[in-house]
Amino acid sequence: AKVELERVAYGESISEVRITTLSERELRECEAMLTGLRAGGYRQGPIEVLNFFRENYKDLQPIAWIDAVELFEYHRISIRSVRPRTATEDSATLMRLAKASGNVDLHTTDLDTLRTALYDPKYSNRTQREYRDRLHSFFDWAFKENYYPTNPIKNWERPKVKKTEVIILNHKQVRKLLDNAGDMLGYFALCLFSGVRPDEAKRLEWDDVDLANSCVWVKWGRAKTRAGRVRISENLRAILGYCKNKSPRPGHFNRRKFNYAR
Repeated sequence: AKVELERVAYGESISEVRITTLSERELRECEAMLTGLRAGGYRQGPIEVLNFFRENYKDLQPIAWIDAVELFEYHRISIRSVRPRTATEDSATLMRLAKASGNVDLHTTDLDTLRTALYDPKYSNRTQREYRDRLHSFFDWAFKENYYPTNPIKNWERPKVKKTEVIILNHKQVRKLLDNAGDMLGYFALCLFSGVRPDEAKRLEWDDVDLANSCVWVKWGRAKTRAGRVRISENLRAILGYCKNKSPRPGHFNRRKFNYAR
């Protein structure tokens, strides 16, 4: 195939035509690699990229974004033993980014469009950082499986998240919070008195609460790391007993009411 290049010498633009043994399809893949390199902060010219491509070329397997995401989710659950809920949440993020990229074949992804979707100002720095990390893991896997020539996310900025000071509530503040908790009383009580993580408390069902034996079972699929039994104090046992017939779940959560109570 013939490659038409344009370079600048002595202040003048000069066009050149060079012959390469690469096919048209391979050239398109090389252009995608060049785009990925530049998006990652590299500034090599097309000749350097072509030489690198000829030395390190591996046949990419075409795959649609949606199919790649489904395979990635299966890989994480079956091989990496990632919790299904986590893998599904990550896949939902990747699907949103795939839609923004036009849901094309993975190796033809427009990285500029993908980058714009990732760093959308409507997302907080924390969300952008989370999405960027998920995308990085996805492309790292795609590179190893020969679905993409490199991991372009490797050198993309990882947004900084401002750490907030942890505030310890005093007795008066705890009482005021619980007095205004409404049907989220069980949620706040679990977070305050059991040590159960906030997201774990949201996932609990009444079947997980054993009032007779004063414990809460955080089962697989609801736990962040590992399942287990959590012993509960008498005051928490009394609060959960009071909430049982008043709330659909022990850790019933409502964002609007949460903000109000807070």
